[in-house]
Amino acid sequence: RNDLTSAAPSVSLAPSTTIKPSTSSAPSNSLVPTLAPSASLSPTDTCGPTIENYSKMGKGKCLDGDDALYNFVRFDDVASSEECAEKCNCASQTLTVQGFDYNAQMSQGCRCLVDESSNLSSAVSGCSPDGQNASNGGFGKVINTNTNNSFCCFRNDLTSAAPSVSLAPSTTIKPSTSSAPSNSLVPTLAPSASLSPTDTCGPTIENYSKMGKGK
Repeated sequence: RNDLTSAAPSVSLAPSTTIKPSTSSAPSNSLVPTLAPSASLSPTDTCGPTIENYSKMGKGKCLDGDDALYNFVRFDDVASSEECAEKCNCASQTLTVQGFDYNAQMSQGCRCLVDESSNLSSAVSGCSPDGQNASNGGFGKVINTNTNNSFCCFRNDLTSAAPSVSLAPSTTIKPSTSSAPSNSLVPTLAPSASLSPTDTCGPTIENYSKMGKGK
């Protein structure tokens, strides 16, 4: 191989490379405007400010893990997503609120999403709800959103974390119950030695397990 010839293209690449920057040097200013529209790729920003204990899931109505909509308690004429969150915090005192859908353009745009399916309005009567919908089957943590971009979906982080916490007490109940009988487990280990009728079946044989007396 002629090293001089093979090295020549690498030299010619430099001019070709310098041509692109020189050509893009003028349009490089056009790259700055394209950075601004890239900010529009964060739909959660159009859903209002960050709200404590809620995660902005983005545009669309909230969906559960099976892509089902939730039952909800409705509050009308709510001016902001923050105010809607306050309404849902009130509702969470008596219902399992998984989050809320909010539409600033609708008078009926604040909807607190719940697991329960009956007596919703009466359960939160102290919060003065304006309506309810119990025809959906959503349940559990908010996972996704649908394509209804007139709404913004907010997930209740406190509720979505609650089930994992409630498992701890149920686990501690078993040890506390077995703590007293745990001593009884020791004697059962001794009788377990008597459960070796295989000793009367002769010595241990390689690659065979003694199953005990009987056919």
